[in-house]
This record gives sequence, C-alpha cells and structure tokens, in this order.
Amino acid sequence: MVFFLGITPVIIDSWTITVYHIAFLPVTFLLLGIIAFVYTRKTHKTGIIYALCFIFQAIIYCFVILLDTAGAKDVPASFTPVIYIAMPAIFTLPFYVSYGLLGFFEILYFLAILTFKSPEVGQYDIFNSLVGIGCSFAIHYLIMSLRLRDYETQMKYKTMSMKDSLSSIYNKQASEAAARQYLTACNPSVVCSFLVLDLDDFKKVNDTKGHIAGDRILGCVGKILLNLFRHTDIVGRFGGDEFLILVKGTASPVLIEKKCQAIQEALQQISRMEIDMQVSCSLGVVLVQKQPVDYDTLFRTADRALYEAKRAGKAQYCIQNYKN
Repeated sequence: MVFFLGITPVIIDSWTITVYHIAFLPVTFLLLGIIAFVYTRKTHKTGIIYALCFIFQAIIYCFVILLDTAGAKDVPASFTPVIYIAMPAIFTLPFYVSYGLLGFFEILYFLAILTFKSPEVGQYDIFNSLVGIGCSFAIHYLIMSLRLRDYETQMKYKTMSMKDSLSSIYNKQASEAAARQYLTACNPSVVCSFLVLDLDDFKKVNDTKGHIAGDRILGCVGKILLNLFRHTDIVGRFGGDEFLILVKGTASPVLIEKKCQAIQEALQQISRMEIDMQVSCSLGVVLVQKQPVDYDTLFRTADRALYEAKRAGKAQYCIQNYKN
C-alpha cells in the first residue's frame, strides 16, 4: 500500500491522497500488530485465529471499496477486482465463509457505486467486479485442488512410512509410538491386553524353503492378525519374526486365550497351504486391569511370558497379569 501511495502521484498527475488512504494504513498496522501478538503466544486457539482472519478480510474489503468509490469518484476502480481474486486464495476459510463475505461486500460495493459514481463509470466497475468474482472461483478451485492433492500425497507417504512392507501392518516405530500414546492417554487406569508373538523355528523356514517363502509367511501373519483383531487395536511387527498386539479396553483371559488359539490354528493351516510346511508360533501375553502402566515394563513382562511359552514347547502361549 505504501508503495502504491508513493508511485501513484508520479504516474497520475491529477491524483491526490484521500482520508480513506490515510485511515487505511494505521488501521491495517493495528490489526497486524494484534495478529503478531497472538502469533507470538504459545497457545494458538483456532477460534481466535479464525476470527482475526475474518476481521482482516472484512477490513481490507471495506477500505478497498471506499478507495475505489468515495475515494475515486470520477475514475474506474483499480483494487476491488484484484482483491476479490486474492482474498479467498490467501485465506483458507470454508468456502461458504469466504464467498459469503465476498458476496456481502459486493452488495455494499454495488450500493457505493450507485451512491458515489456516475453511471458511465459505475457500470464498468460493476462489470469488472463480477469478472473478478468469476476469476476468484476458478483460482480458488485450482488452489484447493492442488492443496487436496498435496495432502493426499503426504498422507500416502506417511502411511507408507508407518507400515511394514512385508506384513502390511505397523512397523516397529509406528506400533511402539501408538502403544505408548494409548497407555499415556489411559493412565493411571489402563485396561488392555498386550501380546508378543514369535514364530517357532523361523530360521528353518528360510533355510529349507527360501527367503521368499519366509516373506510369504510374514505376510500371512500380518493378514491373520488384522483379521482376528479390531481395526482400533494396535498390530505391528517389531522384529524379524516378532509381532506385537495391543488389544484396547479388554483384559479378559477367556477372550485372549481364544485369540491365541485362533492365531495358532490359522497360522498352521495357512502355512501348509502357502509353503507346504507347518509353521507355528509362541505368544507371551500380559493382562492389564485398571492399573498405571509403563510401556517398557509392559513389554519386558510380555517378553518374559513369551520366554516361558518357548520353554514349554512350540505352539504354546503364556498369559500373565501385569505387575508394577
């Protein structure tokens, strides 16, 4: 704005500054100061930011309309069509808010033209403002399409970074982060079941059937776990042939025992079909009943339970209660 105030007298001999030009600068700087103050605060409340963006747009529309009507009675408008295009593109408010606000000020602009301008000049201003609104729709659609495509790409790569490529479940980092987040949210009264699964003699599968067959078994385990547990539960692969499952909101020994049996039966059946070799697994399980829980302690307890299951023989499971 300061730039235009400086060059306009050089380009247009008859131009003079008006009270609207003078008032526009301090009001804008005051609002920018308020925005800067809010931005420097540690907590940015969405409602306040939303309101400031709305007010800023309203002030810009108001002063630009005054500059192009009361401040320029005998010449065509310069700023209004450009501002109509720029504002919805710069501020990502909901569509109905952006264009509801624009439509309201277009009505005020039309009334201001009828009040301050001659019909000969005013008709061109109205036409140009409508052209500006049309261009604004097109640019807004283009920008939103690009933003949506960018968001979808980000989500795609984020999902890929969280998934294990062989088993299509969470990888170690993602599963551990999700488990820690759940425990933190539920502490100090956590209810869950935590399972650690380890394939029995998996090295034998790779040695006798090859690594491709081993990879197929890992993929099968991922499918079995996804089918047997809810989508809200946490299922991940945290090692070569080791998996973890966090069952949210339940610590029923009967239910978990049935889940362990179902996992073992499904794995033995599908391994015979896939690689013509029976593969089994052992599971260490920890039940948590309304207790404060630390993830590292929980994992160590499940790992000890897994060790006990391994000691008991292949295709076994060991269920223990969590102790602080």
